[in-house]
Amino acid sequence: MSTKGPTPPRVDVRKFTLDGPAGPMEVWLRDDCPADSMRDLLADPSSFVPAPKKRRHERKLAKPRAVYSFVHEVGASRRRVYLKFYRVKDTKGALEEMVRGFRAGRSLRAALEAERRGIAVAPHVGATRKKRGAPLPRESVLVMLGVPHNADVRTVLKRDVERGAERGAFVAALGAFVGDAHARGLVHGDLKIRNVFVVDVATRSFALIDFDHALFPKANSQALWLGQAHDLRRFIESLKKRVSRRELRIALRAYFRARGLDTARRQRLIRRLRTLMR
Repeated sequence: MSTKGPTPPRVDVRKFTLDGPAGPMEVWLRDDCPADSMRDLLADPSSFVPAPKKRRHERKLAKPRAVYSFVHEVGASRRRVYLKFYRVKDTKGALEEMVRGFRAGRSLRAALEAERRGIAVAPHVGATRKKRGAPLPRESVLVMLGVPHNADVRTVLKRDVERGAERGAFVAALGAFVGDAHARGLVHGDLKIRNVFVVDVATRSFALIDFDHALFPKANSQALWLGQAHDLRRFIESLKKRVSRRELRIALRAYFRARGLDTARRQRLIRRLRTLMR
């Protein structure tokens, strides 16, 4: 499986400790992000979440994965910042983190690896959590920056892209984007259209989010092929709720063109996909 284009340099992550109101916080921050402007946010991310005004807001913020966004000074400019809270509330979740690492951290690492491979992702800045030893429920927080359009594919298909040639071109670009990400070795693990952000509608450019289940298996391994078949199944099932059958075929043709698979490998992937969708 070949990687297209030059590989960008790896982004290093620095680890340090900050004193927060609730005690010391372990912080992972990408090297090219100014630490000073993010210090308060990383030391006490919960203080940036407003008190809920309605019961539905309380339910949303209490979820195991809650997302909150706001505008914040990052370096010399104001940017929209997203905080994603991962909460471990049971023994199963704690064991998963012991084996695979805490979710905000592994999401950050996987997103930066995808970026290094030339896959467009929403800018991932850092991750933070309390020092080890905290009792359940434990919490870690992923820090991301927004993309210019700040809307996912599901929203854009519903609101911004008309039927006809424009919509066909949009779904073709989407299929090609997903195919290119797979060609670069990604198994996303939750590849739904709500996890693909639209960077620019006019240029049909996209960025991925939600990398806490992402993997980069060895080329041509069973894990890679099976994982990407599962990815493609999730992608199809989420996309077909928003597009016609014709548009879905357009997206899939673009996906396979971007993959650049020979006939045997293409048929192998299609067979696995058909098995998963029965």
